[in-house]
Amino acid sequence: MLEKARRSDLSSLGKGEVTPAGYMRCDAAFTRSGVFEYVDFFTGKVTKELRHPDDVFAPDSLSTLAMVPITNYHPPEPMNSQTAKYYSCGSTGENIEQEGELVTGKACITDSNLLGLIVAGTDEMSCGYTCDIDPTPGVWEGIKYDVRQKNIRYDHVAVVPQGRAGEECRLRIDSASHTDQRPLAFAIQRKDSAAPQPQPQETTMKIKLQGKEYDVAEDVGLAVQAELASATKATQTAVAQGEEAVKEAKAQADAAKKQADGEKGRADALQAELDNVKKAHADAVDPAKRQADVAARVKLEKDAAKFLGDEKLDGKSDSDIKKACIAKALPSFKLDGVADAGIDTAFGVILEQAKDKNDALNSLRAAGTAPANAGDETKADKAQSDMVQANRNANTEYMAKR
Repeated sequence: MLEKARRSDLSSLGKGEVTPAGYMRCDAAFTRSGVFEYVDFFTGKVTKELRHPDDVFAPDSLSTLAMVPITNYHPPEPMNSQTAKYYSCGSTGENIEQEGELVTGKACITDSNLLGLIVAGTDEMSCGYTCDIDPTPGVWEGIKYDVRQKNIRYDHVAVVPQGRAGEECRLRIDSASHTDQRPLAFAIQRKDSAAPQPQPQETTMKIKLQGKEYDVAEDVGLAVQAELASATKATQTAVAQGEEAVKEAKAQADAAKKQADGEKGRADALQAELDNVKKAHADAVDPAKRQADVAARVKLEKDAAKFLGDEKLDGKSDSDIKKACIAKALPSFKLDGVADAGIDTAFGVILEQAKDKNDALNSLRAAGTAPANAGDETKADKAQSDMVQANRNANTEYMAKR
């Protein structure tokens, strides 16, 4: 069963050019096949791992090295879409190819600090990737190995002082001006080799803190930069969480206010209904009010008989009776949308009209003449005009009370 592991290897940059924006584009050898030594960070155990050409140059592996971020040293956390913005100093090119035992392509460096380190001689590269570990040991080209890497998937390339893949894996800057003209060495330098190991020279870098620049050891500067990036990310996360909490609290407050407004509206409606019930109850138990209501109803039915004759009025409201009388007296008059006050006015007018008509007819009969419909049109017009004006007044009063 294969075990998932995370690895980083070393390579180099090659011949380059500087763009008008100050970026540097150059050829690069990112990594290669071979047997590599890896040290367990916790136990110190050294393991020799085979990066077989079949695995290193597999198309699905090479494709993951295209267009990935280039960083200044390996970042302290995995590189992905969430962390790339804190550590990216450039990117690899789109075309990744095999060149002998090397994996090559283009590199673009966009960060001025990293460009300064590269000019000073820090030009080797170390790929960061994940892979599956096949624990079966073996021998490859005369070199023993403990495990084999498979399914190699890259997520970034770091520029470092010295890389695991050897000095052939570096940025290829202009070879005419580069002082290191050593030939490519594909052999693996093993731990038990008697050859002296080159000692990396201590380099310094500038960092800016609170507006001031400081010269510090490169490893210290990189550690400070990583810490500042981590603190910046934590601050941004805290601010985002705070803004989200404020937004949620405001939404809850708005919802509570809306609910409170709705409850107040329902309470006002219930209070109005209760007031109406109380008033109706008070009117029902008041003897004087009941007597007045009965008298008014008797008078209304008596007046209505002048227009409706013997028509049964049981079960009809006062307003319905008045409307029936108006329709009888003024058939052409439209009652749609007329308020109760307008109905009362119109009913009063037709009562006066009927009274005047009877008085006039009685006078004419006494004199021996009685012209039919004398004055009816004028009185009908006046009744309609009075009812329209009363309806307007009632609507004006209603709107004023709202």
